[in-house]
Amino acid sequence: MLESSEKINYKEGIAKGKFSLLKISYGQADIKKMLELINEIESMNLTDNEQLAKLHSYKYFANSSLGIEKEEFQNLKDALLYADKIENADRRHYFKSIVYNNFSIFYDYKKPDSLIYYLKKELDELEKIDSNDPELKSEKYQKIALNKLNIGNFYLGVHEPQRLDL
Repeated sequence: MLESSEKINYKEGIAKGKFSLLKISYGQADIKKMLELINEIESMNLTDNEQLAKLHSYKYFANSSLGIEKEEFQNLKDALLYADKIENADRRHYFKSIVYNNFSIFYDYKKPDSLIYYLKKELDELEKIDSNDPELKSEKYQKIALNKLNIGNFYLGVHEPQRLDL
C-alpha cells in the first residue's frame, strides 16, 4: 500500500502506510525505526486530528522508552489536544480514553492520586462510546474490563495505605 501510494503521491495512503509501519515498529519495540517514521510522518504536515493524536501517542511511547519524561508529558498533552478535536464523537471518546490510559501509565505509582484520576477519566470516556460498529464496541468493552481491573488492583492494596476516598 505504501509503495503504491508513493508512486502516485497519494498523501492519505502514504500516511496510512507509514502509520501501519509505525504500529509494527512499536510492537517490535524498535525505537530507532519508530523515531525515523515519526520524523517522516511529521514532515507530511498532517491535518487529520485522529492521525495527529496517534502520532503524538507514538511519540509518547518512543520518549518513554528513551526516558525523556518532560517530552513524554508534552506528547500526552498534545495527543489529548488533537483527540479532543476529533469530529466523530465515538472516535473522539475512544482516542481520549487511550490518552488518559497513557497518562495513568505515565504517573504509574509515582503519584497515586493522579494515577486513579486518569484511570477514572479513561473509564468515563469509554462509557461515552455509543457505537454500533462491532470492532469499536468490542474494543470498548475490552478496555472497560481492563480499566476496572486496574482500578480494582489500585484499591486492593497496591496503594498503601488504602484510601477509599479516591
